Amino acid sequence: MNLLALIIYFTIMFGWMSIKNIPPHFVLLFSAFLFTVIDWISWSHWISVIFNPSLQTIFFLVLMSGVIKRQPWIYRIQMRAGLSLHPSVLLLLIMVLSMFINNIPIVMILLPMIHEKVKASHQKWWIALSYASIFGGMLTLIGTSTNLLVNAWLIENQYPSLGFFETGVFAFPIVIVATMMLLKDVSNSPKNKESETYPVLKDHLVGFEIIKGSSLHQISLKDASVNYLNGSYCTLIIRENMTLFPLREDSILMEGDHLYFGGDVEMYKHLFQFRDLRLIESNEEYDKVHLVEALTLNNFHQSIGTLKLKEKLNGIIIGIIRGGKPLIQTYRDVILREKDILLIVMNDNNDLEHPSFQQISRHAVIESITVRNTIVSFLFFIAIILGMFGILDYTISLPLLIVFSLINRDISLKGIIYEIQPKLMLALYSGLVLAQVFQTPVIKEELFLTLSSWLITIPIWTFVVVIALLTTIFTEVMNNGVAAMMMLSLVSLLHEILVFDFRLIVLMITILASTSFMNVLGYQTHLVVMNAGRLKSLDFIKLGWKYTFCFVLGTIFLVLLRML
Repeated sequence: MNLLALIIYFTIMFGWMSIKNIPPHFVLLFSAFLFTVIDWISWSHWISVIFNPSLQTIFFLVLMSGVIKRQPWIYRIQMRAGLSLHPSVLLLLIMVLSMFINNIPIVMILLPMIHEKVKASHQKWWIALSYASIFGGMLTLIGTSTNLLVNAWLIENQYPSLGFFETGVFAFPIVIVATMMLLKDVSNSPKNKESETYPVLKDHLVGFEIIKGSSLHQISLKDASVNYLNGSYCTLIIRENMTLFPLREDSILMEGDHLYFGGDVEMYKHLFQFRDLRLIESNEEYDKVHLVEALTLNNFHQSIGTLKLKEKLNGIIIGIIRGGKPLIQTYRDVILREKDILLIVMNDNNDLEHPSFQQISRHAVIESITVRNTIVSFLFFIAIILGMFGILDYTISLPLLIVFSLINRDISLKGIIYEIQPKLMLALYSGLVLAQVFQTPVIKEELFLTLSSWLITIPIWTFVVVIALLTTIFTEVMNNGVAAMMMLSLVSLLHEILVFDFRLIVLMITILASTSFMNVLGYQTHLVVMNAGRLKSLDFIKLGWKYTFCFVLGTIFLVLLRML
């Protein structure tokens, strides 16, 4: 009865979260606390989970993703790859990267690339990023959080640990089939019409260079505006690749300065004929402007002009996108709503840090590629290789790399704090705590009595099918970590009275626990892309059911093939 009530609770919890759009970390934390209060989870377990090496590895990988994605060469490659690479090559790239970098941080690193891809394609690319990272992550020990958690469970219970490519050898044929299905989905889907109206920088920013001998040379910005520019004030000035921002009326103009005017470009058409200014048309010149797109997280009750956000944003708003349509001419009078997209010209290359806005993408990085700002990428690659062969543990190498990144100024301490991703980590932490509920003696006993008497009497193929279906159901209505821990506990009990290939069943559970393609709560990468792409739970259900079906059939077939 307790087991049935527990399963019903998890099913209702998932349904409630999907319908009411309740944050997953809140649902998991509340559930873990509830079962702790009724004494099904011990308070000491909350502390022990903090020291779980798999959780620590994921945490440090998330922080390192914040460092890596700031590398200039990483950003520039993403901007080109997002639009130029064929979908099959792009999916393969995501999968390969996810094999050697845990899929949670790799999804965070690649968000800008997919953001650019979505503009020219369709929203399914957000989900494709999550799915492809899971496919690739299944192939190695560190690729997915599920693999790391299962490995931690095996070690804790004195079983041999997983080999680095052990899950990959088992799941490779299924991953190939699933990848072909995903490629078909992202290739055949119609373009997102709403995304096509998203702007490029030139739609909202027009630039002019002060030519040699110009009458604007060595006069103040105010004098230039009153006497020559018909009252127009530029948004920012770039001088020798350095941004002069914020500007004052007494700022002195120089020959060669690039003046940028933001907002309604039509308002500055009169400047096109001014002989002392040269229109900037090169994309490379516009790339020196640091523009970010930011998602508004809540409703405002004042217009942008009244809010005076300039100082708080460390930049200036030059436009707003609402429902895919730009609001340019009247944007200063607009009252911001939740899910509006702000176009902000930033003072520097730092990320936007404001509690009311979430940065979606940056469009330009002034910083050039040097040995100094590239060395951390090389060291990160070395750390991954050393961990792969068990030479240096990730919980040692990654913290050292983060310290080095701070010293090398690849990221600031404020930037590190910004990258902590508290909601994501809290969801993962709460899920691991919640998994302990299935280790409760009363639940374990009831689970054992309910299933063991029936499972020991059925053929081996039926046993495999039942374990596969139970794992799939639990991971779709709960969480990948919870489902994996629950099913590993069950098969370890059954292994005491049944004769079957325990290692093979563990591999099957490991793979199927990651196949929560319909449940946003089921896998952490879904949470990341759901926020970035402003998706709904229903989007994952519509696309994910066939991938769940593919992996269930595939794992059952492979296990039976090796057993029989």
